[in-house]
Amino acid sequence: MFALAPVRLTAAPPPVHLEFSIESATNPGGASGGYTGRVTFDRPNPDGPYAVTWKLNNGVQTGWAVHFAGSDYIAVGYGKDLGAVAIYKQRADGGSDAFFSYAVPKSQVTSYSILPTKEPGEFRFSGGMSGSMVATPAGERCFDLEWRLPSGTWKGLGVSDGDFLAAASSGTGGDDVGVVLYKKIGDGAQGWWRITGRKGFGTENLKIENAR
Repeated sequence: MFALAPVRLTAAPPPVHLEFSIESATNPGGASGGYTGRVTFDRPNPDGPYAVTWKLNNGVQTGWAVHFAGSDYIAVGYGKDLGAVAIYKQRADGGSDAFFSYAVPKSQVTSYSILPTKEPGEFRFSGGMSGSMVATPAGERCFDLEWRLPSGTWKGLGVSDGDFLAAASSGTGGDDVGVVLYKKIGDGAQGWWRITGRKGFGTENLKIENAR
């Protein structure tokens, strides 16, 4: 998707293992049938993404996560068609900085920036990169995303909180993709999540159980 050099995060590194209990959850659009369980984050490679596992009362889900260095936010992508996950932070000039990783073992976290164009919701890559990203609002906190690159067009979805946006793209052209944005709050975290084919967003409230 993107040909970028790996970036070593210069901020104090987050833990390599995190384990949370899911205290409460809602489904997209406020649908009934909330779930409980546990979610773990493991990062064996300091330059790579986290491997994420949800063990829920209704099954097991896995994904990949990228932390925005120096912040309380982490983005997670999941689903069998997941190709990549990214987290963006908007700047005062309307552009954004991002951390990104492919959703494969031994991938490395990279960084890039985007700048707004004259077209609403369109951003061009800076630093000599070719292509653009288009973010289309899809309801509260929700965006449908498209990356238009020399290698082709990638589609995905995003969910936001304040200046931060979690994004997940399909690597196969399929539509089994989901995305979560977690924010650390006290001894736990708040999460907002989306999945293709369903309107709106769901939530998770997490409590930390183990960190190292």
